[in-house]
Amino acid sequence: MKPITFAGNFVFLNVSRLYRVGMSEAELYDITRQAWRVAPCRRERVQYAAAVQGGLVRAVYRVRRWRPCAVPKLAGRWEFEQAAPEAGLRERYVGQPAAPYMPPGSRFVVQYNFECR
Repeated sequence: MKPITFAGNFVFLNVSRLYRVGMSEAELYDITRQAWRVAPCRRERVQYAAAVQGGLVRAVYRVRRWRPCAVPKLAGRWEFEQAAPEAGLRERYVGQPAAPYMPPGSRFVVQYNFECR
């Protein structure tokens, strides 16, 4: 499968540890949205969050805003809140390879397709 171009500022979130086939949309959103270490300059620029498992995009969300993680033991981590879905976003990216940002077997937990300036 040929890598595609990700249009916009994406954060790629490795959800491999918690992902399972047959998860509901709500479960997938819940494991994707929370408990990430994201620098302020990244949070300000991220437009989309992609849940990646096995090198493939399993879900993609338009990020409305970031807020401190609500779980006390995860202080210092961040979670995003989803904005209204954008037409065609899911169809364009779900099932596509996340390479070169997060190829199969990647040990990275968080990757970006843009630089922090």
